[in-house]
Amino acid sequence: LTESYEKLEYLGDAVLDYLVTAYIYTHTRAGPGRTTDIRSALVNNNMFASIIVQTGLHPYILHYTPMLQNKIQAYIEDREKDRMTSPEDEIDRSLGLINEVEPPELEMVEVPKVLGDVFESLIGAVYIDSGHNLAKVWEIYSKLCPQLNLVLDNPPVNMKKQLMEKFPSKVTFTSKPNSVGKVTVSAKITIGTQDYEFRGLGMNKALATVAACKL
Repeated sequence: LTESYEKLEYLGDAVLDYLVTAYIYTHTRAGPGRTTDIRSALVNNNMFASIIVQTGLHPYILHYTPMLQNKIQAYIEDREKDRMTSPEDEIDRSLGLINEVEPPELEMVEVPKVLGDVFESLIGAVYIDSGHNLAKVWEIYSKLCPQLNLVLDNPPVNMKKQLMEKFPSKVTFTSKPNSVGKVTVSAKITIGTQDYEFRGLGMNKALATVAACKL
């Protein structure tokens, strides 16, 4: 047990990104754009949070903050209330939720970031404990993520594309860096004479754009 899972989280994220990308490359004929959509649907905080809860690992997270426990419990209750009938719909619902790193206002958060972070740290721990055995890491990940091949066969349409298809020629994006090293992207939708603007945050412009499209 370590005092912080952050180093393991960083390692697990890198390992998963490599393994998932390699699997997509070797098991599909997807081009660069489709590969990005598939990888984005599989390697993201919302999907990892869903896995943590589905496998019943969330009660074992060590923390000292009642507020965090309340956020996790609210997420679990929302999952139960809005449970989808098909795996495809459940994937779409999970990906469409607002993660802690995406909105400018914390009250909009629907998925506690810690759930996905802990999943990445578990993968990092498996990588170290297995003697850097990527095959063992993949074996465990593929068992924890039964939706893997479902996403490969039918990748969800990314949020930006969904928004552009819903409001053709009515969406514009602007971006600017902010003071904490992230990028803020504003998505403005013009319907008649009315403008609607939504702001998303991200480590880069692409992630911030997806966040804005969710909101």
